[in-house]
Amino acid sequence: MHGAGSLTKYWAYGTKGLKVRGIESRQHSTCEWVKNLQDSALQIMVDCVDNGIDVTGKHVQSTICSLLHEELLRLDEHQIPPKELVITRRVTKTLEQFTVSTTTHSALLRANALGHDILPGRKARFVVVKCDSKDPADRVILLEEIDNSPNLRIDIAYYRELAVRAAWAILAPYGWTDSEIAAGNKATTLFDFQ
Repeated sequence: MHGAGSLTKYWAYGTKGLKVRGIESRQHSTCEWVKNLQDSALQIMVDCVDNGIDVTGKHVQSTICSLLHEELLRLDEHQIPPKELVITRRVTKTLEQFTVSTTTHSALLRANALGHDILPGRKARFVVVKCDSKDPADRVILLEEIDNSPNLRIDIAYYRELAVRAAWAILAPYGWTDSEIAAGNKATTLFDFQ
């Protein structure tokens, strides 16, 4: 009726509790760190509603943004255990069927180089280490390699983007842009003076 199509990603909280669909915390591919970050942001909203605090106020939204930036600082300082950064993707095609080099493709190349294949229907579990590497097999390491990689350095920019996008899914209904979330503050508009 409104021409915008159906909602595939949303969250809502009401008398029947929290309802979440399509956002990162519901996606099976999301790493544990991003899932926990988004769940914590949602819990801040729920706690505010339960305590009669107006979630449309900038203070509540800034609290969520502060939470994000605390986690980004932990990421920058390599304090996030690599196993919390494991991304899981269901493999839908063979290595030869890929026409674009995605992180899933990189995981399949890596597995193949290590002597085993991940067949369609199975899951590839990996950590992104160099998203912009010229060699696609060097872009990720597989879950089973983590314990043997004591000096593992993850691709901070890649995970930073995932975290900002997860925070955006919570703050976008209040007018926040991804660049405002990444910067840590929202531009003041006339709506802030209501």
